[in-house]
Amino acid sequence: MEPPLVNYCLECAWSASAVDHTRKQQAALAVEHAVTTGHDIDSYRETDASEESDEPNESDTGWADEWPPSREDG
Repeated sequence: MEPPLVNYCLECAWSASAVDHTRKQQAALAVEHAVTTGHDIDSYRETDASEESDEPNESDTGWADEWPPSREDG
């Protein structure tokens, strides 16, 4: 199942989510807001906050987890 779609205004705090509206209602609300205000609308899909992390990992940064890297003495 895809995450819910959220339409939002680029110029004010207006938004409409598929959680609260059908996709058809959401589209109609977005058009109405754009027409009445002249504002631009964009959209994104909500993601589960548990999937996101502010902590960088090695694959994100390309840096080693530990510095200096440990050496294996033979």
